[in-house]
Amino acid sequence: MDRVHHEVAFLGRHVHWTLEELLSLDHAQRQRWVAEVAAQLGAD
Repeated sequence: MDRVHHEVAFLGRHVHWTLEELLSLDHAQRQRWVAEVAAQLGAD
């Protein structure tokens, strides 16, 4: 469950999606989005 909280907090902060939107994603989808956003942040 800590992993879900981390993913939701990270994505909520960076993409400003609602909690409902973030929780509607399955774990694999959230992981892909976290990886994509993290990669883009690292590219700045």
